[in-house]
Amino acid sequence: MSTPLLQAKEVKIWIGSENQQKIVEIIKWEVRKGEVWLIIGGNGSGKTTLLRGITGLIPNVFKGHIDGELLLFGKPSHADFPSAFRQTAFLFQNPYDQITQATVQGEIDFPLENLGYPRSKGIRKREGVIEQFELQKKRNQHPTSLSTGEGQKVLIASIVARDSSLICLDEPLSFIDFSERKRVLRWIKDQCKQRKSFIIATHRPEEYIFLKPKLLLLDKGKGLIFDNMEAFFNRANWEQVNRLSLVTQYNFIRQRLGKAYRWNLLSELMPRWQKK
Repeated sequence: MSTPLLQAKEVKIWIGSENQQKIVEIIKWEVRKGEVWLIIGGNGSGKTTLLRGITGLIPNVFKGHIDGELLLFGKPSHADFPSAFRQTAFLFQNPYDQITQATVQGEIDFPLENLGYPRSKGIRKREGVIEQFELQKKRNQHPTSLSTGEGQKVLIASIVARDSSLICLDEPLSFIDFSERKRVLRWIKDQCKQRKSFIIATHRPEEYIFLKPKLLLLDKGKGLIFDNMEAFFNRANWEQVNRLSLVTQYNFIRQRLGKAYRWNLLSELMPRWQKK
């Protein structure tokens, strides 16, 4: 079995400068080549904080600290920053927090230059993703002049060009339309075939079912591991699903998986409606 790209053991992630608050606690977690992991949880559950810890942005950019063992490619993620970014890419939830260059073309070129790509290879990479994401007419525009969805698409294109081994995405489908979501999901599927790994924070796990993801549920600060979507719905309790706002997605996911689960959704809901 291959060495995990990411290893977490007895990890606690704290944020803040003085009165620090523990946000995430994970007993044991490993991410291997070719895997897709969904980080799910309610608003404020720590999804973004976990991604920042994985990539070393905590404590190097955002205030906080990490207890326990959190290894990225065999090295502590916070200690190996920023060299870890040579093999790791991270898409922020809000693209405007991540855009640094004056043109779309420059935004795609920038990480390639930082990673030391030869000029000719960098140009081929850039032109390939500009064509792939249909950005030809926008290459000379300032990324902040684009819509939020288009800005997100530019940053995804820059990640595609980098060819990273581990790709962390924070709500990557939140601002883009249906056709662009399909494009991004196809890219994730193709990258998995090339043994690339993904860690994706999302409120909409049903959009990723066809990728056969594993799940890490952040519930009351604790990280709970599920090997697949079916295991989550069989083992998670009603309160966890209710807090995740997954009630309306339950029947859709059940149908897509072609399984009949032990829950009788109506019997769970009726007592709650009757109390109102």
